[in-house]
Amino acid sequence: NQRGLIVQSRYELNPLSSVGLTGRILYTENQTTTPVSARLTSVTATYQRRIDEKTSATLGLRSNVQNRSGAGVSYDENVLFGLIDTRF
Repeated sequence: NQRGLIVQSRYELNPLSSVGLTGRILYTENQTTTPVSARLTSVTATYQRRIDEKTSATLGLRSNVQNRSGAGVSYDENVLFGLIDTRF
């Protein structure tokens, strides 16, 4: 069993740049020989800038928190990421 919710928002600062915010909650249950349940909560914030007609750059922060019961490991993760998107 798996269920979740995703909420996403984006705001254009000007014609070349925007900011975004995404929140996710995912709940998983597995009732096998060893019952396991997990809840993953994730928040991502991004800043996107268009460099030219074919290229954009994104800088973002993401925080994940996973809580588990039964088998498995709970964890926290905080990430700073960047990417370049180029179209040919």
